[in-house]
Amino acid sequence: MSGRTTAAGRPEPPGGRSAFRVDVRRCGFHKPDPQIYHVMLERMRLEGCDVLHVGDDPVEDVVAAQRAGLDTVWINRDHLEWTHDEAPSMAADLRELTLRLTSR
Repeated sequence: MSGRTTAAGRPEPPGGRSAFRVDVRRCGFHKPDPQIYHVMLERMRLEGCDVLHVGDDPVEDVVAAQRAGLDTVWINRDHLEWTHDEAPSMAADLRELTLRLTSR
């Protein structure tokens, strides 16, 4: 471990990667409002370009996160067609995403 901590005060994982959750009931914003992602960025002290948001709902997860300036991956388990403006990266499931992120 690096000895550094995340914004939540937890030890930072190797490579600086971490997961972070914002409780929509407490922050006052709900998906698909992009403001929920701005709350998360502020709490983590990051910019949108520093975060990869992974979600399985095209509108509530992906489009909203894109509007907040985050890079996105759509977990498209049903192999649906993307019907919105900017197409995100796609993966069929978390295993495929993990393999893509860890292979070089």
